[in-house]
Amino acid sequence: RAYVELSRPVNGAIAFAGAGIGAHVAVRGRGADWTTADAWSTVAVGVATLLILSAGNALNDACDVEIDSVNRPHRPIPSGRVSARGAVRFAAILTAAGVALAALVNEMAVLVAAAAALCLVAYALALKRTPLGGNVVVGLLTSGAFAAGGIAVDALRHAAAPIVFVFLFTVSRELVKDIEDVAGDE
Repeated sequence: RAYVELSRPVNGAIAFAGAGIGAHVAVRGRGADWTTADAWSTVAVGVATLLILSAGNALNDACDVEIDSVNRPHRPIPSGRVSARGAVRFAAILTAAGVALAALVNEMAVLVAAAAALCLVAYALALKRTPLGGNVVVGLLTSGAFAAGGIAVDALRHAAAPIVFVFLFTVSRELVKDIEDVAGDE
């Protein structure tokens, strides 16, 4: 149960839905109906997005033990229900599964999944402490779920509106969260 909590399943469900929305907007934008291939690719990319996001959450928590012991002591690692090492292993398994699932869709999906995984590692290890830079990376990764949906149906350009909206919303939200976490970060 603690590993499920570590993955933040609500965020994963939102990422899955984001891929679906991105695909839906892209399919409508290209002026075509859904095909069975579109549906399969959208589900596969949505699950891959959910898995990679969950991996990023686990890795981030493994890197934030000291900060979370002040700001969020109830989380699985600071509360002692999951070790930081266990969280890193869990993140590696989820990442591998997400990239493998993306490989069943197309090459672009694999590239985006692998790039997202690398960005999540960079974020957890260094970028989250970079003013504004970390927030922009989170915005790119979050809006990337919508881009993944567009990639799944081979119509990425038609998903531009939700991608831009989600990016701007997420960067703003991340800035507010940073302000709330000042005490623990110090």
